[in-house]
Amino acid sequence: MAGCILREIRENMSKGRQISKETVLPAKKHKRTKEMTACLTESREENMTAGKALKILHLTAQKPFATGSGTYLLNLIGALSEKGCEQAVIYGIDTGEQLPEDAARRFFEARLQSYPVLYSSPELPFHVLGMSDVMPYPATRYRDLDENMLQAFETAFGQAIKMAVEAFQPDLIFCQHLFLLSALVRRLCPDRPVFAFCHETGLIQNEINPHLFARIKDDLARLEGIFALQPLQQKKILSRIPIPASRCIVTGTSCNLSVFQQENSAAKRTVAEGSGDLSNGFVKKPVGKPNCNIASGKRVGNSRSLNVLQEDNAENTAAQLNFSSAELARPCRLGKLSRLKGVDLLLRACRLLDPKKFSLTLIGDSSDAEEQKLIEQLFASLTLPLQRLPRQDNAALPAFYAQADLFILPTLREGLAISILEALACGLPCLMSDLPGAPDGLLAHLLYKPEEKLPQALRFVPFPEDVSADPEALLQPAQASEEAAAAFVQNLAESIQDFAPACVSRELAFPDMSPCLASSLADRILAACEKLLA
Repeated sequence: MAGCILREIRENMSKGRQISKETVLPAKKHKRTKEMTACLTESREENMTAGKALKILHLTAQKPFATGSGTYLLNLIGALSEKGCEQAVIYGIDTGEQLPEDAARRFFEARLQSYPVLYSSPELPFHVLGMSDVMPYPATRYRDLDENMLQAFETAFGQAIKMAVEAFQPDLIFCQHLFLLSALVRRLCPDRPVFAFCHETGLIQNEINPHLFARIKDDLARLEGIFALQPLQQKKILSRIPIPASRCIVTGTSCNLSVFQQENSAAKRTVAEGSGDLSNGFVKKPVGKPNCNIASGKRVGNSRSLNVLQEDNAENTAAQLNFSSAELARPCRLGKLSRLKGVDLLLRACRLLDPKKFSLTLIGDSSDAEEQKLIEQLFASLTLPLQRLPRQDNAALPAFYAQADLFILPTLREGLAISILEALACGLPCLMSDLPGAPDGLLAHLLYKPEEKLPQALRFVPFPEDVSADPEALLQPAQASEEAAAAFVQNLAESIQDFAPACVSRELAFPDMSPCLASSLADRILAACEKLLA
């Protein structure tokens, strides 16, 4: 069976052995569909008999960086490369734009065969399509696609798919986002196993673009498998797409623990505090007075910052609140400013904090003019010291976390927040909005010692009961929504103040992060492929 062959390929790659002829798939149709044998046709048998690597083609319709799905993709590519897989990638990018250093390095290390599809070109005369309506870079919204734009998208990516499949001959095809591109590659490659990775933004696009979802629903149902981030997301997928429950599997996420670790944070703190202007965006300013305990006013240690962030991983907003009477400039994070990520609620909560004890550093970008106008008005209303910076590279984040006391993510919708895992891996306590499914999804990636008596370093901010099942209701202009938003803002401000002393003293229990290893995610995904192809 195909699953057995995938399993043996993986085991033999790790042991440097060749695959015997007996393990080659017999020349007969798969028991479920003809398509399941396509990854092991006669043209593939030679490669497997020779013991060559499993070949995986990745696809994303947007840039393979600066978003949560981009980070997910880069982490997965790195882990699969370490397991000996041969990989290629199709991705979107605007004409004239280059991959940032981190993404280019990851592509090079994995020896990727790349097939970029150029937006802002004669073939695609518009910016990269963004899975979120508010992106951290100029982007086109799916809701704004007319029929000509849609046809141009399908033609450009269709040509790239055909070229890559013919040249690379993949065994498996992995597509990021459960949306147009996953449906397109399913239609164009009926003879190869295609798997889609569901990020929350894909479900959002299916909701707000029912006319697009109607034309791709059947193709999505014919995917070999769909990988969900957490159980609640899995339930949403199964309620909308007529696919057997056995073909929708929770595989979770990962973070790059070679970068995000406490050792890196500690080592980089000295750099951040002891240098002048640095190329990664640090700005040296005088360190303030010793911190003050919010509850008692007592000194509790050296001056550090209370960090408040929102995120879709790389697609996030970052902010720092400092327990200090002096302004500290400590850039934190790259990302976007949007109401969906709770940035307006964060700023409203900041208005309830003592400006003598806090300062705020916000890092992020927005591509939505209306939301940006609202956010600017909230900035102007703040009384606490404020510094704003554009988004920063992921590689610099451990140094940012080293200066922080608390990481806060007050988002209204999230698949599975990679940034929470990254912050915890760096020894930074986290506070997140209590989204439906979020606690179970995140805690599944964390291992706490059963005998641990200290409070956990991850806490959740509750929503008012009337919006707890649908926090996005806070975005509505209705009076009831505004009352609920005001109640959540109060909860957020109180949670920051209550949690802050323990965050400063670090008298908290931090989890074992080993389930978050990218290699663990790759193992779960390959095991799921084997199960689905068996």
